[in-house]
Order: sequence, then structure tokens, then C-alpha cells
Amino acid sequence: MLTPPSTVSTPASGYPAALAPDRDLPPPVLVDTPAGLQAMVTALTGEPSLALDTESNSLYRYFHKVCVLQISTRRADYLVDAQRLPNISALQPLLADEHIEKVFHAAENDILLLKRDHGFSFTNVFDTMLAARILGWAHVGLAGALKEHFDIELDKREQLTDWGQRPLTQAQLNYARMDTHYLLPLRDLLATELQNRKRWREAREAFAALPNLVFVEKPFDPDGFWRMKSARDLRPSELAVLRELYLWRDEQARALDRPPFKVVGDDALIRLSQLQPQRVGDLPLSPRQVERYGRPIVAAIGRGR
Repeated sequence: MLTPPSTVSTPASGYPAALAPDRDLPPPVLVDTPAGLQAMVTALTGEPSLALDTESNSLYRYFHKVCVLQISTRRADYLVDAQRLPNISALQPLLADEHIEKVFHAAENDILLLKRDHGFSFTNVFDTMLAARILGWAHVGLAGALKEHFDIELDKREQLTDWGQRPLTQAQLNYARMDTHYLLPLRDLLATELQNRKRWREAREAFAALPNLVFVEKPFDPDGFWRMKSARDLRPSELAVLRELYLWRDEQARALDRPPFKVVGDDALIRLSQLQPQRVGDLPLSPRQVERYGRPIVAAIGRGR
């Protein structure tokens, strides 16, 4: 049940009524205790719409998970520390309430991760990126859309930080809140344009599929090395080595709980497959990689040869 567009007024400052430069924003509410979570749920109950986003540690862990859940209303921003809380199941009634619109930017990944990690179900979703695509906007990314339509600059420097580390830094907290703080005004602008251009029904049909997304765990593909850049340029003997290195890397990444690219990058695996060094001292890797992985890499090359 998607709600109709809201009116967005623009005062003399040049910012829509719900917007202000980030330097003028009150601090976000950090929710990292069960009591704080329940207080937030009580405050959010009955809100007509919530803006949501997630931050995970996928760049730092093989078995990644949701670390922070951002939730914004038109009056406040909340940062839910899913690492510190024993569980966040108290949010389920809000997410499943068809009378509360849940606004995401690029909803698919967030919904799938929240379903996987917490078993949440959703109703009444509005995806601002999907709406921007339906309208043919030149900039459908959040930073580009906010800059073009609201002259708001997002600082993305914290995007690639490790969201699984604690304590969270002030810079991370500031960054996280900005990903949802402006979503509701952006939603209003998009909804109005969808109505004006007779695309509202099309958008509703697209949004209706989002709550039904099903997370499916993808098993490791032992032939996934074919998707590496330049893999198809290798000779058969080189591909045999690449496959063994690829299998070794995944096993090592799982054992260390690190993303495979943080063990040895794709480009390095391709180069090793071409050179096929047979001694640890000849490996074209960093000293740290040679020290940690030199012997098993040479063994994998030997198996491939």
C-alpha cells in the first residue's frame, strides 16, 4: 500500500523543508542497547514512512553480515548497532506494517541481507533508485541524485571502512546517517514526478515485487575463475594452474574469514598462472603474502602443472 506523493516546500534557504546542510543537523541517535532499541521502536510506531539502509562488513569478511541499520524519519535519524545488540527482532512489526512505507535506495541488497541475517519480512516498499530509473533520471545513484536535485554533497570517504569494527568512529556515524537522512524528501520528489508523468502505477508494480525477494545462498563455484578478467586469454595449461590457485584461495579465505581478494587479488592469480614459479622465492607477491602463503601457493601451482 504505497502512499501518494507528499508536498515538498522550498524555503528561501534553497533547501526543501525537510533538508538542511549536514552541519546544521542534530546528532543521530545511536541505538546499541535493548532498552534503546525498544525506545526507538516505540517512537517509530505510527510513523507513515521510514527511510532505511544497511552497512555490512563484506569488504572485510568472507562471512559478512549487517553491522549497522540506519533508520530515518522526517524528524530524527537512528543508527542501530546490530553488532552490539543481542538481536533486533523488535523491528519486525514496523517492517511488516503495511501502513508504514519503507523507503530504500537500491532496496534489493538491503532487503536480502536483512532477511538472511534477521529473518525480517517487508511490506509497502518504495525504492528511490528504481523510481529514478523509471523516470529516466541522469543520476540514479544517491549522491548524484541529491547533488542534482537538492544541491546536497555526500561525503563518501567512510563508505569502504570496516563496519564490523567497534567502536564506530564519529566519522562513520556521520556518514551512516547521511545515507537515509535525505531519502524521504527524495522519495517525495520522485513520487510527485511519477504521478505527474503518469508512471505511478508502473512504479507501484515494480515496488510490489521487492518484499517478495528471497535470499538464496550461492554455493562456491569451483569454475568461478572463468569470470576473472583475462582468464579466457590464458592457455589451457595456464587455466589448469589458475583453477588450482582459485580453489586454494577460497579455502584460505574461508579459514581466515576474509574476502578472497584480500588474500590474493585476481590480477596476481592470473600472473601466477602465467609465470608458474616453482620456488617460493620467485613468487611475484608482497613479502607478507610470500611469508604467509608462499608454500601452499607453490603447491597449488604444482598441482595445476
